[in-house]
Amino acid sequence: MNYFKKFAIRFFYFALLWVVPFWYGLTMYFTRDKLIAVKKRKTKEEIGQALSWGKTWVADPLGGVFDMLSHPTKIERNISFGKPVGDCDDHAIYWATCLLKSKLARKTWLSFYQYETRKGRVSGHVVCVFQDWYGDYYWVDYKSPEKITHRFEWVTLMEHRKQRVVLGAAEIQVLGISRDDTPVLGKTNKMM
Repeated sequence: MNYFKKFAIRFFYFALLWVVPFWYGLTMYFTRDKLIAVKKRKTKEEIGQALSWGKTWVADPLGGVFDMLSHPTKIERNISFGKPVGDCDDHAIYWATCLLKSKLARKTWLSFYQYETRKGRVSGHVVCVFQDWYGDYYWVDYKSPEKITHRFEWVTLMEHRKQRVVLGAAEIQVLGISRDDTPVLGKTNKMM
């Protein structure tokens, strides 16, 4: 079974990465909450606190099989009502949106990778990578932002810390935020 999954991942990274921004844009369109705006935050720590540092994580529909990206306004609504926020990509897009809207970062990226664990399980993860106003890079998922030397270093850190074998990695720059707090996604850039 893992052979098939690994083959599918390689094919995806070879031929289908361009689909990711369109799919994410479509799922955000259908989950946008028109009655709420993403709050500006004064510090990066306030963003992490709003997301309860990942403690309100919940899988996508169908046990995570139906991968989707929630609009940041839906995430803000869930935060306001004390509901679960979403999975790793929802946390990452909220970080990216808040950082840009609050002027706490100059650039942000949704960065993702697929991996195999030592026990042979194949999965994936999404984080937010950002560049501050001094030109320094950071990555963040469920903890405080961690400084890195370049945009792709987080992949190597995760590989070594979690003892995972990277099967593929890519990023999508969040080019800006529209008036309704919709993140404007750029093209997918393969990292490895």
